[in-house]
Amino acid sequence: MKTKTLLKKILKGGEVEMKKILIVVMVVMAVVVMTGRDSFAALTQTINVTATVNLVTASMAATVHQVNSQGTCSYVDDKWNTTPQPGITFGTLDLDPVYNIFLPRDNSYYAVDVAVVDNSGSNWTVTQTRTDFKLAGGTATLNDNVNVVFQKVVKGASGLPQDDIATDIVKYSYTDSNNKAITKAQVSGGWLRILYGIGTGNTTAGCTDATGVTPITLDKPAGAYSGTVTLTLTP
Repeated sequence: MKTKTLLKKILKGGEVEMKKILIVVMVVMAVVVMTGRDSFAALTQTINVTATVNLVTASMAATVHQVNSQGTCSYVDDKWNTTPQPGITFGTLDLDPVYNIFLPRDNSYYAVDVAVVDNSGSNWTVTQTRTDFKLAGGTATLNDNVNVVFQKVVKGASGLPQDDIATDIVKYSYTDSNNKAITKAQVSGGWLRILYGIGTGNTTAGCTDATGVTPITLDKPAGAYSGTVTLTLTP
């Protein structure tokens, strides 16, 4: 009996020791796992990110739009014909019975948007030249009866052209607009727009014609007048 009792004590003590050993092993394993996790987090790897931007040499596209001014000098209420036009066609001008001057039937003027595409870093310029706006078979011209306005334009929040933010750079008569250049710097952050409109004689501030422009009066011979405008991008 004593022998059996002693054996049980020994076995029981061994069980306790085994439990202690097992706990120690589990703690050591936990420490090893945690240490391994921390070691992994400390590793770094560099990944290259690359791209190539193609060179786009300077190119230009001009788009002509007819705009109805609604008889006002504010751009906000203008109605744009969103269909690009083949040219600047004022059509038949009617005599205003009050002021005795000739004006477009639909209160229209024309906007030419000039888009220059370039990432070469060149300091390009856009130069306008023109021929006489001349009576067919005659010598009379409308050179001093047309406004030419060069603007810097930035797209407005609505995206509609009448909401574009336009800032006049310079305003000329058609006569004086020959060989005039606009630089890249002058339209930086936007694009170039050139307006062409028949003189109205309006004296309201902000609505006046360019220097040298007068309305078309009854002194102007009847007939068809025509001319050309050329835009040149350099370099």
